Amino acid sequence: MTMELITGHAGSAHVSGADAGDLIAGIVGRDSYTIGEPPSLTMDGANSLKIGPCSIVVQGRHIRITDAETLALQSGTQSAYRKDIVYLCYRMAQDTHVESAALSVATGTAAASLDAAADPQTEFSSASILDGVESADIPICRVNVSELAPKPEWLLPTIMPISRKSYIATQCKPISSIKTGDWIDAPVYAKWGYGDLSVDDTGAVLCGRDGAVMVSAGIFLRGSTAGRDKQLRISRKKPDGTTTEIANVVSSIPHIVAPTSLIDVEAGDRIVLSIGIWSESGDSLRDEVFNRLFVSYIC
Repeated sequence: MTMELITGHAGSAHVSGADAGDLIAGIVGRDSYTIGEPPSLTMDGANSLKIGPCSIVVQGRHIRITDAETLALQSGTQSAYRKDIVYLCYRMAQDTHVESAALSVATGTAAASLDAAADPQTEFSSASILDGVESADIPICRVNVSELAPKPEWLLPTIMPISRKSYIATQCKPISSIKTGDWIDAPVYAKWGYGDLSVDDTGAVLCGRDGAVMVSAGIFLRGSTAGRDKQLRISRKKPDGTTTEIANVVSSIPHIVAPTSLIDVEAGDRIVLSIGIWSESGDSLRDEVFNRLFVSYIC
């Protein structure tokens, strides 16, 4: 049978680790990630690394370190540098298909500098669990050994919970009248989104928490563009009134888009879209400008 209803009752055990792994990888990605906070990394002397409890997704497989794991390292030497890699070693028994995971250290080759030192590879470090292999080694931690001093670093990026991946896309009101040479802020009348972003009573996007946001915007000028320049400006306004320009684009074509910007924000900051139009005739423009602002937390 080539089709299987995974999340359905079959009358017998039929859901495998590969089934669950395929679903998880489809949701979070096919690489390896940390769920929640990265673990603590502690050196107990120069020869012992302790990795604290954590939860990780490794090529679709959910793995928890429920208690601190202690790993032995080789001693460093004077005037020598190397990089050791802590691998999560996935194994599947060929006869029973029982799966297991354990940690192992691959010791690097000494070099004249840390930049010259290479990460050690294993026989299975290029394999992927998602390909149905019986063995795969996934690097999760690097230990930079500079002469006698080892320094660990965690390698897996952190997955942000869906509840924190808030976004908001705003459709601003068509501007019924704007005098050439003037700037106006574009108030919002429609929005789509969820989470820690909202629209305040001025039509600006209000940031509900500290973090980093991705910001982009676009405007469209309906009708003839001859002799008309448009300027799109995105700004961040602090609660104290301090304003920082994020993007500023000038164009005479009908549709312009501000390049995506990544900025740090604090709770209470506002993201404001402003528009300016210049016409050779100097007349006011009516029912001409449409615009949209998109803001999304990424961490």
